[in-house]
Amino acid sequence: LVRRLRKEEPDHLRVTGVVNPRIAHDVAVQQSVESGAAPVPPVPAADLDTFHQLGDEHGYWTGITWNAQDSRAVDVVFVKRAALAGARPVGLYAPAVSGPPTASLSAWTTNPAGSGTGALLADLRHHLRRTLPDYMRPAAIIPLDKLPLTANGKLDRSALPSPDSETSDVGRPPGTPQEQVVCELFAEVLGRPVVGVDEDFFDLGGHSLLATRLIARLRGAFGAELGLRTLFEAPTPGGIAARLDVDDPDGSYEVVLPLRTGGSRPPLFCIHPGGGISWSYSALIKHLDPKYPLYGIQARSLAREEDRPRTIEEMAVDYADQIRTVQPHGPYHLAGWSFGGLCAHALAAEFQRRGEEVALIAVLDVIPNWQGLTHADVPAPDDRVMLLYHVGLVDDGTHRSDDGDLTFAEAREILRRQGSVLANLDEDRLATITEISANNTHLTVDYRPGPVDGDLLLIACSEQQDPPVTAEAWQPYVRGKVEEHVVPGEHGAMLNSPETVSRIGQILSARLNEVTDGT
Repeated sequence: LVRRLRKEEPDHLRVTGVVNPRIAHDVAVQQSVESGAAPVPPVPAADLDTFHQLGDEHGYWTGITWNAQDSRAVDVVFVKRAALAGARPVGLYAPAVSGPPTASLSAWTTNPAGSGTGALLADLRHHLRRTLPDYMRPAAIIPLDKLPLTANGKLDRSALPSPDSETSDVGRPPGTPQEQVVCELFAEVLGRPVVGVDEDFFDLGGHSLLATRLIARLRGAFGAELGLRTLFEAPTPGGIAARLDVDDPDGSYEVVLPLRTGGSRPPLFCIHPGGGISWSYSALIKHLDPKYPLYGIQARSLAREEDRPRTIEEMAVDYADQIRTVQPHGPYHLAGWSFGGLCAHALAAEFQRRGEEVALIAVLDVIPNWQGLTHADVPAPDDRVMLLYHVGLVDDGTHRSDDGDLTFAEAREILRRQGSVLANLDEDRLATITEISANNTHLTVDYRPGPVDGDLLLIACSEQQDPPVTAEAWQPYVRGKVEEHVVPGEHGAMLNSPETVSRIGQILSARLNEVTDGT
């Protein structure tokens, strides 16, 4: 290769099938696990930085792009610097991946030594998000080795690169439950507090080994067949979420919300809390055994104007019909947090009335009978504190307007800073959530549950409510036994705390495996 670059001096050269030493071992182990065969020892390979050094020594721009045939390998592209026009390929060496024909050459490649720049850009973006309002933040940030100058030593603005469309709108929060989970996985692997939908994995300091870890986490969470090449083709959370085949922004408010459709066993159906929206259950995707698909059940009138149910029993009849469109017959697995726990219990009664088996009833931090609550106790739909409560936030009083009431803009800003998927909801949708909350609380006042067959799994928070959530409180409402688990934290943050959600996922997975196959 050195001899060819030095003696022949081609304008452009592509070396294919170069083994990537940074991930060859991990890929070999993964392929061994999938095939059941002994892992094939990786062949010796040069460090990828060597190719960049080689190109620099001989006057070539060097790029490294993913090989289309071998997941362990890359292609190395050398282009004479004199042949480049604005860092764009001039005809022969478009990478072997899909993408717009006008994409810059750098968009198809990675620089193994460039993670320091990516980390610096990520820190700068994070700082700007914390200190500047949206309208003052730059739409794009482009790193340059040096500023282009004219012959007179002035800044040559015409030589500045155009902003790449993928770098704009940095920090946009997720818009669907699946995007939220992918953003969280990006952040976990990269060691960052928050990652926006449009932020590039490699710009944030990602490299080949971290890419392997991220793909493994995505596979485990969604049960999707994703390869490393997918991340090189779509390096943002939004791009990855679009390839999961479960994202449907227009269906995110329908009664049945698919959160994870892959899996070999009957799904777990999670019933919405008081606000009617089930997106919070997306936090379980990373912690629930991947054998079980995961669906949220959401309230009527989120997607469009509809009559709201007049009783929890009426709601259960409707939800049973909706669940049967996914799973026509039992055994059914049902769970619900807060108000959703009451609905899960009522739904179990409805399925049993129809002669169907219910294998799991799980209620999360709710008591079965609210006889001490009256209709006069129900907050009005415009109560902003209730709004925060039902979107899983704690109102700490630090984001108040002058009149003391929390405004919509302030509530949305809190959500945005936390990277919440709900930050994209408009004011009308949030108003609908508070109306649903008020209606569901009125239904709770009138609800008198009866006993159901079978056992009940109760998961309560360590910071108790008044009245307390206990197995004794639930025992009159099941004919089997009540198994109680206590998880750390308090009610409002039950599905927001990573420690708490992880424990809930473990408890649910263990019980699902027990009722499914006795393991």
